[in-house]
Amino acid sequence: MRKKPNFDNYCPVRLTSSLIKLSEPLKKDKLPKISYRQALLVVSLGLSGILAYNLFFFLGLKDISASRAGLIIALNPVCITIASRIFFQEKLTYLKLVGVAISLLGAILILTEGNISTLVSQGIGRGELSILGCVASWVIYSLVGKLAMQEMSALATTTYAIWIGSVLLLPFAIWEQNNHFPKINLLTGLGLAYLGILATVVAFNWYYEGIQAIGAAKAAIFINLVPMFAIIFGTIFLKESLSAITLGGGGLVILGVTLVNRQHA
Repeated sequence: MRKKPNFDNYCPVRLTSSLIKLSEPLKKDKLPKISYRQALLVVSLGLSGILAYNLFFFLGLKDISASRAGLIIALNPVCITIASRIFFQEKLTYLKLVGVAISLLGAILILTEGNISTLVSQGIGRGELSILGCVASWVIYSLVGKLAMQEMSALATTTYAIWIGSVLLLPFAIWEQNNHFPKINLLTGLGLAYLGILATVVAFNWYYEGIQAIGAAKAAIFINLVPMFAIIFGTIFLKESLSAITLGGGGLVILGVTLVNRQHA
């Protein structure tokens, strides 16, 4: 008989347990010491996955919609696949090549809004370039992370990377606010709390639990859901509109990513 899902795992008690569990590596006697090589790796992770990714992401959102940004970020798995082939000699099958080509076509449609000639005449907008910077940053973060986690646990690697990235982000935050921090109202405070606690701490912890349960390859397929939720929430909460070309391009990106991960399903 098929085992029924245990929804108690995702109740408030489970959420609190996840926060406590994730805080354990932060204790002085729990966080492992690292070598010089490992320090270089986690600094690279902080620079790419925390500093560069967040700077590019929020700069991009100033110029383009959240749903459009989500569709471009959906290129992450495809770009990681290509980079893994180049740097780690991972196998790239015919099906994956087809998926990569389809995803790239979809991305071009999104970036140019269906007028591919604008790539030559006008180039890509600043917002789109910033979000592509997110993709490049995450590819570097993923590849360096793979090296780091050969010697360190995923949780310790992430903890060090976030600490380093936060320190690196602080000067930019102070500079942008003219050396003083802005007043934070209730709505902004709730947004920051969500980003810091749910979208970062809890999400990372549950993601790692998912990897332990079904494996990294199958877990990666769920990245395909990111652009879908970006479109849904962007439309509902931000009242963003989407053109047929953008939706079609997004569909091609998701189809391509699905083909890239098909053998892992």
